[in-house]
Amino acid sequence: MRKTLIAYAIGSLLVSGTASAAMSYTPGTYFGESIGRNGPVKVEVTVSSDRIKTIKIIAHNESAGLSDAPLHKIPKAIIDQQSLAVDGYSGATFSSKAVIGAVQNALQKATKDIKPLLVPPALPPVKAPSGTNVDVLVIGSGIAGMVAGITAAEQGANVLIVEKQGMLGAGDSMNISTGITAGGSKLIKKLGIPNASAEDYATFLEKQALNKKIPINKLNVRTYALRGGELVDWLMDLGVPFGRFQKDKWFHIINDGSAPGPHIVRALIKKINTDKISYRLNSRASDLITHNGRVVGARITAKNGTYTVSAKAVVLATGGFSASQELVAKYA
Repeated sequence: MRKTLIAYAIGSLLVSGTASAAMSYTPGTYFGESIGRNGPVKVEVTVSSDRIKTIKIIAHNESAGLSDAPLHKIPKAIIDQQSLAVDGYSGATFSSKAVIGAVQNALQKATKDIKPLLVPPALPPVKAPSGTNVDVLVIGSGIAGMVAGITAAEQGANVLIVEKQGMLGAGDSMNISTGITAGGSKLIKKLGIPNASAEDYATFLEKQALNKKIPINKLNVRTYALRGGELVDWLMDLGVPFGRFQKDKWFHIINDGSAPGPHIVRALIKKINTDKISYRLNSRASDLITHNGRVVGARITAKNGTYTVSAKAVVLATGGFSASQELVAKYA
């Protein structure tokens, strides 16, 4: 479904860090497009004689959630810096390139020489943070990492989430496309579906593992099964619109059948922002720091340098085992 009119109006005040070469445009409104992940991204760009004034995304088919950051933030960055040499978003590379490319396509109609806009602006250097101390450091911002950070903060902890991508939730969590499995949720009870309690789900999983001869840790499986409905209830309280249940797969499905990943990620990001939980993007945990056999922090690498974060507890939420062919063969 096409989305329209994500508008960014910017005043005439010049900001520091703009492109060094003065630009000359034929004032007016111009249209441009470039191919993104799912098709063309179309923009409307308005310029004065010497400035890019507004950029509107007027049509696109990019994936909801995954494309939110580039579609919302790249146009503003182009206007603020008066340059096309702005950072894209790792995790949404195709969408990022499409937005920049569409704006470039429009501006080529407004000026005879686009080259100065392709030169990175002279931004003031930004120093890496000095040593940081927190109660809980969460590495990774998928569903697991964001839920861990939110829960720790609700218990009064000072939390920092670090994410190597350019946006929260940019990993596999955003790509959940079917449903969330659980038993015993409030939705199941509301729909009046029998034999779908948390205990029923635990029994189902144990029998499935037995029939397929899959090795399991029974305590882990039962914990997962018995707490799943509680998690679905919590996500619904945060605004995730689950409304259907597929009993044969124990799937909680979004009302309109759309992929649940983007809905969940958006709800968790909103909660993180509402609770004012600190997070840093484009920040990769390169090493864990240990003392007397205990993990007490991590070394973080960002574009502006490397620094350390000390923490009373470190949560590793950096993904599953899909990158290991051996583990995929064994368990999947």
